[in-house]
Amino acid sequence: MIAGIAVAVKTLKPQVNIIAVVEGGGAVGLAALISGKLPELQGKKVVSLLTGGNIDTTVLGRTIERGLAVDSRLIRLEVVVSDRPGGIAELATRIAHMGASIKDIFHERAWISTDVFSVRVKVVAETRDREHVAELEEMLRSKYDDVGLNSVLTLLSISKYH
Repeated sequence: MIAGIAVAVKTLKPQVNIIAVVEGGGAVGLAALISGKLPELQGKKVVSLLTGGNIDTTVLGRTIERGLAVDSRLIRLEVVVSDRPGGIAELATRIAHMGASIKDIFHERAWISTDVFSVRVKVVAETRDREHVAELEEMLRSKYDDVGLNSVLTLLSISKYH
């Protein structure tokens, strides 16, 4: 249910005509509608009251971020690249050319089980949607041997939110 509430709160944010800050409890009704748990209301006009503007900005940021992850607009990936000058930059350039935005990047050399000339790069990237994620993954797998992609959907199997 937390992921559903995160999607509901995040859904409010992009709307130009709605300016709202809603805490989790105030978005439960919208979360239930979005998740499809009320099939008897499908196709009907429904009003869902959004209440509780008493949300901490840090919590709001985390909730929006979690909603983006559930919506496949924020992903985490790991790629093993060559540990030579420009190896990580090349990966970043390829991700950028696909239209994804790198939000966080970290690399590790000591805990990698491949050769000493490789580095594991962990990236958190913002994408447009699930199709964009699939395109990005396809490109990365065509260029690199070791690619791992983790999203909230693959980890929790909560695709029912869309």
